[in-house]
Amino acid sequence: MTKNKVISSRESEQRSHNTRDSETRTSSTREADLRSHTMRNDYDMDYISPLDVPDSIKKDGYSYRWVNTSIKGEENYRIDEMAAKGWTLVPVDRSPNIAFDPLGRNPLSKQYICYKDVVLMERPTVYSDRERARLDAINRNKIKSLRGVSNDVGNMSHTSTTSIDSF
Repeated sequence: MTKNKVISSRESEQRSHNTRDSETRTSSTREADLRSHTMRNDYDMDYISPLDVPDSIKKDGYSYRWVNTSIKGEENYRIDEMAAKGWTLVPVDRSPNIAFDPLGRNPLSKQYICYKDVVLMERPTVYSDRERARLDAINRNKIKSLRGVSNDVGNMSHTSTTSIDSF
């Protein structure tokens, strides 16, 4: 065999080897994806947050919020503050399987829906919308009062977008 034929046969072997590796990688990736998909379906491995409020608890026209009862074991008065704004505690009889405290560490869990040191509260959406509009107006006025900052959106609905014109 001549030198050129030896080089060309090596190149063709290398090309076919690279093609086989590529096909093997592709098929193994597909197999891994399929296996992962099958495992998710079989074992339901998608994360579900314990703070998601189930639809069975929700009432139409109400907003829901988790409120902390203590911080690092020290009681705070956040529930009282929220109650003053129209929030009420959600009773445990609406969904008895949600509040589970076998050791009885949280005394509120016998009456209200709790998770660790937070308790679920609700209020009519009308009040939440009013509070959001009031806070948006306060934020809009603060942005307008800043020198060199203008509001790009013009009308804030839920968030504000600002730009700095100069310093």
